[in-house]
Amino acid sequence: MKKLLSLLLSFTLLIGVITEISFTASAIESTGNANIDSFINDSRWANGISWGGSQRPKLASYSSLSCCAYCADYVKYCYGNDNPRSGSVFYSVNEIRAGDVLTVGNQSDGTGHWFVCLKRSGNSLYVAEGNYASKVRIGWNYTISGNKFAQDSRSFTAGYHYLSESSTYTQKPSNVSIALEKTTFFSNEHVTYYCSGTDVSYYVLSIYNSTGNVVETVRINPGEYCTRYYDPGTYIVYCEAFNNCGNTFSNTIQFVVKPPTNPYDVVLDLEKTSFFTDEHVTYYCDGKEVYYYVLSIYDSAGNVVETVRLNPGDYCTRYYNPGTYTAYCEAFNSCGKTFSNNVKFTVKQRCSNHTWNSGTINKKTTCTTTGTKLYTCTVCGETKTETIKAKGHTTVIDKAVPSTCTTDGKTEGSHCSVCNAVIKKQNVVKATGHKPVTVKGTPATFKAAGKTDGKKCSVCGKVLTAQKTIPKLGSPSLSKVTAGKKQFKATWKSISSIDGYQIQYSTSSSFKSGNKTVTVSGYKSTSKTVTKLTAKKKYYVRIRGYKTISGKKQYSAWSKSKTVTTKK
Repeated sequence: MKKLLSLLLSFTLLIGVITEISFTASAIESTGNANIDSFINDSRWANGISWGGSQRPKLASYSSLSCCAYCADYVKYCYGNDNPRSGSVFYSVNEIRAGDVLTVGNQSDGTGHWFVCLKRSGNSLYVAEGNYASKVRIGWNYTISGNKFAQDSRSFTAGYHYLSESSTYTQKPSNVSIALEKTTFFSNEHVTYYCSGTDVSYYVLSIYNSTGNVVETVRINPGEYCTRYYDPGTYIVYCEAFNNCGNTFSNTIQFVVKPPTNPYDVVLDLEKTSFFTDEHVTYYCDGKEVYYYVLSIYDSAGNVVETVRLNPGDYCTRYYNPGTYTAYCEAFNSCGKTFSNNVKFTVKQRCSNHTWNSGTINKKTTCTTTGTKLYTCTVCGETKTETIKAKGHTTVIDKAVPSTCTTDGKTEGSHCSVCNAVIKKQNVVKATGHKPVTVKGTPATFKAAGKTDGKKCSVCGKVLTAQKTIPKLGSPSLSKVTAGKKQFKATWKSISSIDGYQIQYSTSSSFKSGNKTVTVSGYKSTSKTVTKLTAKKKYYVRIRGYKTISGKKQYSAWSKSKTVTTKK
C-alpha cells in the first residue's frame, strides 16, 4: 500500500511538471486584434502566470475572484468596461465569436467557469482563462460539442459579445474627431460630447482638469453621445477610437465652465430712427451669454404692439403705421434675464409732392470720383441723393530733362495740378556715359620733367585718367678717376633713365681746345678706361649723359671735372 501511495504521489508530481511545461512551451498566437493581443501579451495576464481561486482583478473595479476576475480585467483592458457581463448577451454556442466572454456551469454557487474566446476556427476555440490549475492558460483548449465543450462536462451558460461581426478591420480607425457645441459653458449647463471617425468599434473619452488630473473616462459606441455637468474651471477633452487593429487619437478641445451669470452687454440696435410706412424696420439684438431674446414694441400710448422671440444671431423685420414707437429686448439664459436699452423711432407717411431743401454735400467730388448731394423734404423728411460728376484732371506738362554723361534724364510727361495724379509718365533716359579721348603725354628731358598719356571725356571734359609726371632725366657725375700707365679709368653711378654716357678729357682745364670724347652705350655701364695717353700727363675729365628723344639725341650738362695724371 505504501509503495502504491508513493507511486501515485510520484505520478501526480510528474503530471504537475508536465502541466507546468505545457503553460510555458506553447507560443501565443496573434488574434488579429491589437487590443486583445496587447492584453494576452501583458505580463499581468500572460500565459502561465499564477492566477488562483482567490485572485482579484488587477485592473477592473468589478468585485470578483478567480476566473471571473481574469475576464473582468480583459473587458476593462480591451473595452473600457468593468463588468464582464456588460457586453451583448447570447445563449447559443453557435453565436460564439472572437472577443466574447463565455461562462459554463452555475455561476451563483461557484461551480461555474469564465473564460475568453480569442479566436474561433470551426468548433475549435482559442481561449484565455484564469485559475486553470491556479494559473493562466492560453491556447486551443476547447472544442464545441453540442451545447457543451468536449473538455468540460459543464453546459454552456451564456456569452457576451464585445466585437460586432463586422468589427474585423484591416486598418486602425481614421478621421477621428471630437466636437462640442461651444467652448464656454455655465456650471448649470450640460456639456455634450460628439465623437466621429471611420472604422471605429468604440470610443474612450478622457476629460482632464487644468492641473492635468483625470476628471473621468467614458466609453461610448459609434453614434452615441455623452452629456455631463461640471464645476467652474478649465477642462481639456479628447477621445481614442478603437478597433481590432489598434487605436487612434482625436483632436484635443479646451473648454471653460463658468459660474452661473445673467446675460450682459445686451444691446438693441436699429439701422436708423426714422422710417416711412413702406419701409421695413429691422431689429438687431446683441449680448453675451444669451440663449434667446424677447423683443417688445410699444406705441406712443404705451400699448404693446407685439412681442417677438429671437435666437442669437437672428434679426426681426416689421412694417408699421405712422406713429412713434419704443422698442427694447430682454436677453435670457439659464441663470436669468437682462434688459437692453430702449430705442425710440418714428414712422411717417410719404408726401405725394415733396418740397426739397437746398441740399447738403455728403461726398465731395474729386478729379476721378463722383460726389453726392443729399436733399431732404421739408414736409415729410424723406431724402433723395443726387450724384455730382467728377471734375476731371487739370493737366500740367512736366518738361523733359536731358541726360548727361553721368546722370539719367527724363522724357516729357504730365500730371494733374489738383490731385497730383500722373497723367503721362516720365520715362528715364539713361546717362550716356563718358566718351574718352587720349591726352598725349610729353617725354622727360634732361632739362624738364615729362608727363604720361592721360584720358578725358570729349563731351564734359572730365579727366578720366590723370597724367602722371615723369621726373626729368638724371645727369651723371664722376665718382672717381684712377690713373694708369698711359691711361685712366673713369668711374660713375649708372642712371637707368638714359641711353648712355660720354666721357670727355682734355689737357685744358677750360676744355676750350684739345678735347677728346669717348661714348659709352647703355645705361648699365659704370666705368670706362681711356688708353693711349701721354705718360705723366695731367688730364681733366668730365662726363655727361645722353638719350634719344623723338629720334634726336639729347645730352645732359657736363659734370664737374676731375683731374688725373697718367703714369709712366
